[in-house]
Amino acid sequence: MTKHVKTNIIRAGLVLVFLLATTWEPLCGQEIKVIRDFKLWSGVELEKSVGKNWKFMLEEEVRLQKNATEAGSILTEAGVEYTVDKNISLEAAWRYTRNRKKNNAFENRSRYAFDLNYEGELRALALHARLRYQKEVESLNLFDLKIPYEKHFRTRVEFRYLQSGKFEPFVSAELFQLHELNSYPEFEKCRVLAGARIDVSKHGDAKISYGFDRELNSFFPSTYYILKLNYTFKF
Repeated sequence: MTKHVKTNIIRAGLVLVFLLATTWEPLCGQEIKVIRDFKLWSGVELEKSVGKNWKFMLEEEVRLQKNATEAGSILTEAGVEYTVDKNISLEAAWRYTRNRKKNNAFENRSRYAFDLNYEGELRALALHARLRYQKEVESLNLFDLKIPYEKHFRTRVEFRYLQSGKFEPFVSAELFQLHELNSYPEFEKCRVLAGARIDVSKHGDAKISYGFDRELNSFFPSTYYILKLNYTFKF
């Protein structure tokens, strides 16, 4: 190897080191997508039945992220359900959320949702199908059309096993279709959960489930594993 070639190699190496040194900080500052995480969702709900057709709900829930080490969101939700007949019911709910952003600051979010529910039985199995429309915005201005929003159409099917006494196993699958301002609708993610509802007393029941959220239509899809713990007081 000639002296001239060696000199060119050294110069090229110095240029490469300089480029890496000057671009390293911006590269480190870029946002990295989280594609795996474990989340813990726990909440308490108050449920009050009025007559044969009306039911009112109030729920408080904390959702932990980053392997259940930090609060990702804290939400309060109020809802009302009207039973049309033994198979069909309608539900409306409003939610206020303190949601952690990627820069660790919290933002206020508000959401409303409308559900169409169907309940049916087939021997030892109960079928619960739900169609949901929901809209969520940052801030409390849900009806301001100029504010960027997220709308979802959600379809969920759940099967429960009825002949197991106070311990009622279930499995559910849900598909999320996302609509955003100035964007085409797309199927955003799916959610699969399996668990059980446990009758603790005549005034309440506990619900535990485990599953995952799987992102769709992404080159590097994220998968979030979720453990849900909820208790409902009925009065």
